[in-house]
Parts: sequence; structure tokens; C-alpha cells
Amino acid sequence: MASGGRYDGLVKTLGGKETPGCGIALGVDRIANLLKKEVKKVFVSPKIFLIQIGDLAKRKALKLFEDFHKEKIKLTEALHKDSLTLQLKIA
Repeated sequence: MASGGRYDGLVKTLGGKETPGCGIALGVDRIANLLKKEVKKVFVSPKIFLIQIGDLAKRKALKLFEDFHKEKIKLTEALHKDSLTLQLKIA
């Protein structure tokens, strides 16, 4: 359903300064299937906030946003912001 890991050194590889990092990938289809099987539907305000850095990540985040929307899973995003700091503040 989900996987993740550390990406220390990735920012430096892309030309920035040494920055610790981590990431996660979610299997949207699998999560949606699990949610469909649930009898109880207890949803409060969105707990998912899509954060993206860079053009490729923004395109993938937009696709994820559309996938979640199709499955009626509420989430929020800040695709109009490029800064990680600003996105984290909004989240």
C-alpha cells in the first residue's frame, strides 16, 4: 500500500545544499479499494495534504489529486506554491 525511505543527499545531488530528506509513495488504487470495503464511513476533515517540489512532482501530484477526487477521497494541496516551506506552513 505504501513505501518510503530516506533521501539524504538528494537535494545536494540536484545542486542544492546538503539536506536530510524522506519520502513516501502511496498505492492510491489499493487504498481506494480498502476504503470501498469498509462498512463504516467515518470521515472528518481532510488529513491528506499533497506536497510537491518541482515540475515533475507537480504533474504527478495533480494526477494523484485527480485519482483521489475520482474516489471521493478529500484532500488539500498547494499546487500553486513551489516552496516546500510555504507548503508545509499551509498544511
